[in-house]
Amino acid sequence: MAGRLLCKNIIELKRIVPADVKEVSYRWYISPSINGEWKKLEGIYSDQIVLLKSYVNNFLKCEVEYTLDSGELFTTAVISPHPVEYKGNSNTDWFKKAGWGGDSSLP
Repeated sequence: MAGRLLCKNIIELKRIVPADVKEVSYRWYISPSINGEWKKLEGIYSDQIVLLKSYVNNFLKCEVEYTLDSGELFTTAVISPHPVEYKGNSNTDWFKKAGWGGDSSLP
């Protein structure tokens, strides 16, 4: 996971698993601290994740488990270097300020 993690974007893990893989599974976790306790994000089992508003100010971790054709099992984890951010859109922010849709508690 490189670059800024912005709310409402989709991120994807790429090139983390070798080509000779028999099985692969993904498990996503969230934590308010990079060294904190990780809570599993239920129902997300792919290499992609949509960054929801509820993830803002939290770090993400993805555990990838895979089995090679040889039968060897490997587990690795990728942790975001920065928390998920919320970035407004200057073209549409006036909607929120006028009270139209969205969560008015977000900047």
